[in-house]
Formats: sequence, structure tokens, C-alpha cells
Amino acid sequence: MTRAQTAALGSQRFRQRKLSTKSGLAIVREEDLEAIDDEAQRNVPHVESGVEKVEEKEHHLQAALSASQAAAIGGKSATFYIPTPDAVQSQIEYEKLYPLKYSQPTSYLRFSSTVEDCVGCPYDMDEEDDAFLKSMNKKRNASTQCSELQFEEVMNCFEETAQAKQPFAAVDSPPVLSYDEIESSIDDYLDDHARQFAKDIYEHWKARRLEAANKQLITGLKFETGADTDDADPYVCFRRREVRQIRKTRGRDAHSAEKLKKLRKELEEARELFAMIKQREIWKKEQLAVDKTLFDQRDNLISVKQNLPDQYKEGDEDLLITQKQKKKALDITQRLPSGQLQLPRRSDGRSAEADLLLLSDWLAEREREMSLAIEQRIKQHQQWNEGYVDLTKAPLTPPLETGTGSTFRTATTEYLPTPPASISSEHSGDGGIDFGTIWERRPAMD
Repeated sequence: MTRAQTAALGSQRFRQRKLSTKSGLAIVREEDLEAIDDEAQRNVPHVESGVEKVEEKEHHLQAALSASQAAAIGGKSATFYIPTPDAVQSQIEYEKLYPLKYSQPTSYLRFSSTVEDCVGCPYDMDEEDDAFLKSMNKKRNASTQCSELQFEEVMNCFEETAQAKQPFAAVDSPPVLSYDEIESSIDDYLDDHARQFAKDIYEHWKARRLEAANKQLITGLKFETGADTDDADPYVCFRRREVRQIRKTRGRDAHSAEKLKKLRKELEEARELFAMIKQREIWKKEQLAVDKTLFDQRDNLISVKQNLPDQYKEGDEDLLITQKQKKKALDITQRLPSGQLQLPRRSDGRSAEADLLLLSDWLAEREREMSLAIEQRIKQHQQWNEGYVDLTKAPLTPPLETGTGSTFRTATTEYLPTPPASISSEHSGDGGIDFGTIWERRPAMD
């Protein structure tokens, strides 16, 4: 194998791949890594020993593995074996050490506190906090010094208050809370002994918040911020699921447009319906006002009629009492059972089949209309010629009346007999005789 082939093989085997959040990564521990330091040892096949990585360095095991590899290649090697201890019966009796004295508990629940209740203060000091705490305690007596636990409680109080009052401080970048705004919440988090260090520690906490761009000092989960660097950042957790974009087509747009048109039509119909309901209620209100006015007028009419000699006359009841209108009789047609068809009927009760015309009736009606039109034209022509004398060379004469005595005779038709087959067309002049021609002998006219 040439050097180029060896380099190509090594590059294919140990090619560096770019990290991405889209592909999963395997977690490999340090003891699982293969100790391959030499380039020449990469092509040597790896032999599984069947034991843990820590025990593979044992002298007898390495000698046995080397002998097996040499035998596989074809070389000579001495025989090695791995010494194993003999099986000896143990003198320890388990039953005597662990007697069976089990008692059923009343409840399996032995602990009800949460992890947050047991972990203590969530704020952890770092090197900067330790340096500030030492410098602050140097200025105080031994009895008035601040302990590390009290310092963490004060810092946690400031962090919890800032998180409650400014939950989006990492995004909006508002100004750091003042001590007066935090002082109202100190009593809920700190005791009397730790409260005396709050004002001195506030300046240190404010400086730390300004350095961190007013972000939270307590270590927490890192979420997406919408920047392009989130894809390559391995510490970003709870990533949003990528939703596949729906492909828009012309048919989908047309379907959406139809839905919008239908929705607009329904809304317009609802608006018109509400407008009609409003108008109906207005008319009802006006009707009530008219009824009230009518009632008052009738009351006045009754009071006036009581003072007249003739109090009641015929027809006064129509003025004093509103007559109910008679309801129109509804034309209820008899409905046939489902599945049966009913032929349409005319208003006079006859069926639609009575309107069908026969061909003979239609031809007779057509001939009658033509005769009537001819007679009307003859009468119109006679009216035009009244009072006039026709002096033209060929005046319009009326048709002759056909009588029984006619001057024409009936023409009789005679056919020539078929000539014999021996006569050919050569003896019949230039063109010959066409025996298929029919000759008619017309009689002489008298």
C-alpha cells in the first residue's frame, strides 16, 4: 500500500465531522477510548479480550493475547495461560449474619421534602465573591463578620427579587434594581442577623449584574434567543421543533379564497338579518305608540258620546273595538308518500298531457292559418283597386274558374317496343339509336 493510499484511508477513518444539533452524538467515556498512539498500529485488527479495560493491563493476559496474535499470523510463540484460583468453599454463612427479621412498615413513604428544600441556598460563591467577602470581613470585628452561608443567602435574596420584578431582564436590558426596590422583599428571605449585611453586599451584587448585562448570576438553563449562534451552541436546551412549511399551490389559494368568500357572505347575511330585526323592533315600538294613541282617542270618544242624546249608533263598534282580520285559507296540497312521483297539473285541474298536440291537428291549424292569410291579402288587393281603371298592357286578371267543361284533352302516353337484339348500332347512322329513350306521342291540338 502506498503512502497516498495510507493517508486516504486514515482521512476516511478519522474524518472530522462538523457538530450539529440535528444529529445525535454518542457519549464515550475515557476508559472506552482505544489507546492508539502509533500510526502503524491503526491497521492492526483489534482483539476482544472479554474483560474490562482496567484488567486488560494484567501481565498474564497481555502475554496470552500476544501469543494468540502471533499464532494467528503464523509465528512461533510459547504457550501461556492465565492463572486462576481454585474454588474454595467459604466459611461465612449469610443466614447467621443477616437474620430474617422483616416487619411490614405502615407506609412506604419515608421522606416528603423536595430536592429544592434539601439542597439549601441555590446561589454558589465564586472567586470574585470570596475575594469581596474577605475584604469586607477585614473591616469588621470577629463577632460581626459575615459567613459564607449568610453571604450566599443575601445574594440569593437579591437574585430572587430581581427575577420576580424583572423576569425579562436578559432580553429587555432594563436598569438594575435599586436598593429601595429590593428592601421591601428582604424580610421574606433574610433573618435579622443576615439583614445587616444586605446594604454592603448590594454594591457588590450591582457591580456583578452590570458586568453580566443585568443577566441572572445564578447558573441556569440556556434557552433560545433567536440568534444565528443558537444552532451551533451545544448548551442551548429545549429547542423549538422545526415545523415543515406547507407548500402553497394555486388550488389551495383558490380553496382559501372560496372559504373567505363564503365567510364574508355569511357575515353579510347575518348583518342584514340583524338590521331587519332592528327595523322590526322599531316598527313594533311605533305600533305600540299608535295603539296607545288609538286607545286614548277611543277613550275620549266614549266620554264625548256619553254627553250626547244618541250615545250609540250603528257602526260605533267598529270605531271602538279593533276587528280581527280573517285569516286566509291555506291551500294545503295532499302530499304523496315518499317514493311516488306526481305529475304536474294545471290551474284548471287538467293534467299536462291535455296540452299535447297531434301532428294532424298541427298541420290542419297551419293550413287554416295560410288560407286565412291568403284571403286577407285578396281583400286588401281589392280595396287598393277600388275607384281605379287598369290600362296596363297585361293587366292583372283573376284566375279562371275551373268548370266541368274544359278545353284540354287528356294526353295518352305510348311506348315503343323493344328492337331485336340482332340490330347493332353500326347500321343506325352516326350516333345510333338510344333504345332507352321514352318517346311520347302528343296528340294534335285543335
